[in-house]
Amino acid sequence: MPDDEEYPPEGWPRQSQYVYPQPLNQRPLDNSAATVSMVLGIIGLGTCLAFLSPFAWAKGSQALEEIDANPGVYGNRGMAVAGRITGMIGTALLGLELIVGVVVAGLLLAS
Repeated sequence: MPDDEEYPPEGWPRQSQYVYPQPLNQRPLDNSAATVSMVLGIIGLGTCLAFLSPFAWAKGSQALEEIDANPGVYGNRGMAVAGRITGMIGTALLGLELIVGVVVAGLLLAS
């Protein structure tokens, strides 16, 4: 290119000196406590291991606190909510089972 020519040629737009940041195509992390709470809640509801339900409730609450404290870092809030809700339902059923068990045992011992 000869030295006497202007670059870019007249009439062509000059490029901006600003460098646009490229988007980070990163997926949010999974909170392991949320996954554990959902698994414990499903196991507590679906099997005879209802004693796991209070642990699912506690882990789900812990996971929700961690997710809310760090917005944008964790992406599985739904799993934490599901684990917490299944833990609540399972804990209520566990309490009902215990009450029915005590009543039935009392009736059997009384007769």
